[in-house]
Amino acid sequence: TTMTTTTTTTKTMATKTSSAPPQRVVTLRSRDNQEFTVTERDARISGLIARSLKSSEGNLTIQTDEIHSSILRLVTEYMGHHKGVRAANIERPLKSSVMKKVCADPFDADLIDRAAANRQTLYDLIYAANHLDVQPLVHLACAKVASLIRNKPLSTIEEILGYPKPHPLKPKLTIQSHPPGRSSTTTTTTTAEIGGRWASDQKNPALPGAGSAAEKEPGGG
Repeated sequence: TTMTTTTTTTKTMATKTSSAPPQRVVTLRSRDNQEFTVTERDARISGLIARSLKSSEGNLTIQTDEIHSSILRLVTEYMGHHKGVRAANIERPLKSSVMKKVCADPFDADLIDRAAANRQTLYDLIYAANHLDVQPLVHLACAKVASLIRNKPLSTIEEILGYPKPHPLKPKLTIQSHPPGRSSTTTTTTTAEIGGRWASDQKNPALPGAGSAAEKEPGGG
């Protein structure tokens, strides 16, 4: 009797497991045709992808015409770490120019410091995160820009904020959904102009604060 009960329980559990819908997959393709695959759970931190998943069935393939693979790799790395959970907000204004002191998650500080090793990479990451509507990553990258101009003279601030190259007026995304047993469907979406918006945001005191040039940080950190 005991063995029969155990077998029945196992079958019931197997039935419940098999009835769960499979995890959908999102493939992001860069402008240089490299592909990065993330799970539905991880990808939902992108507002654009979350909306696309809600309005479609099956796996998604998203062609990003303006995002290079080196930048898309950073975006998907961020997605994979946070697993669809929004990161804690960075306190404003910044209390330090050292990202490890202002980020609740050391991973975030490491990723954004790596990106900022090349100034253009940092700005392209802001562009990509904004393009894909990954708002926590936008805020993290803008906070890094704020850390770069914090307590700096006006001439240095102007040089930093004037550095990025302009982006196209209406960058395009091509989204394909692959519903099981049916033909794929394709939609194209564009976003409003976002190139250079971060620069005006940084001059807005309501956004991640860089502090005034007159402010001094205890200990220089």
